[in-house]
Amino acid sequence: MFRLMRYRTKTLKVLKDIFQYQPNTNGPQEVTFKAVTRQINEIKGNEFDAAVAFMFTQLESGFGFEGGDRDWEIFRNKVITDAAYCSDHAVLEITKETANGLFEANWDTKELEGEVNDGISAEFDELINIFVAGFSVNKEFMLKSNLYDDYIKSDESFGYVFGFIDGFLQTRTKEFLKEVGQDEMTIINTVLSVVFQEIEFDENYLPIDRLNFLQNKMETHFMAAMVEGGNAAFEAVKQEHDNSLHWLSHFEKFSLTKKC
Repeated sequence: MFRLMRYRTKTLKVLKDIFQYQPNTNGPQEVTFKAVTRQINEIKGNEFDAAVAFMFTQLESGFGFEGGDRDWEIFRNKVITDAAYCSDHAVLEITKETANGLFEANWDTKELEGEVNDGISAEFDELINIFVAGFSVNKEFMLKSNLYDDYIKSDESFGYVFGFIDGFLQTRTKEFLKEVGQDEMTIINTVLSVVFQEIEFDENYLPIDRLNFLQNKMETHFMAAMVEGGNAAFEAVKQEHDNSLHWLSHFEKFSLTKKC
C-alpha cells in the first residue's frame, strides 16, 4: 500500500510539472486517478506512463467541451503535445506508441485543415474525434492481450461501444445535435466504423446493419453489454470531465470469462 501511495505521489508530480495539471484527488477525480494508477502500476508502468494514461482519460471524457468549443481544442492540443514529451521518460512501449501516434496524427490533421471541405461541420468532426480518441486509448491497452482479436470481433464489444455512444447522445439536447448537423444514426455508424475498422465492413454491410441485426436478435450478451456501455456513459457525464478506462474494464471482464 505504501509503495502505491508513493507511486501516486510521483505521478501527481509529473502531472503538475509536465502537464501543468492538478487533478482533484479528494473530489470527483479520485476514483479515476486511483483506478488508472493501479492499472498502470500492475502492468509495470512508471509514473510517466501513469500520467499519460490519466491525461488521456481526460481527453476521453470531453464532457463540457462539446460543440467544438475553443477551450477543448486548446486543452486537447496541449495534452497530446505534453504526452509525446512525457512518453520519452515512460517505460511501456504502448505509452510511447500511443502518445507519439496521437501527436503525429493530430498535427497531420492540422496540416490538412482548410484544404478539404466535404460539407461536414467542425462540430461533427470534433464529436467524432472525442469518441474515437477515447476508445483508441482504451484499445491500445487491450492490444497486448492475446484475447484482443476475440474481443474486438465479439457481440459484447460491439454492444458496449454502441451503448456508450447512444448513452452519451441521450444526454445531449436537440440544440446540440442540430449544431453537429448529423442525425444520431450517422454519428453512431461513423464512430463504429472507425473503432471496429479491423472487422472490414464493406459498403453493403455497414456497422449499422450489424447493429440492427443484433438488436432484432436480442442476444443476451449483446444486450447486457449495451446496457453496461450506456450506464458507463451516464456515469461519465455525471462526473463531467472525469472518466476512467471504462472500455478496458469491460474487456477485462470479458477476458476473465474466457479464462474460466
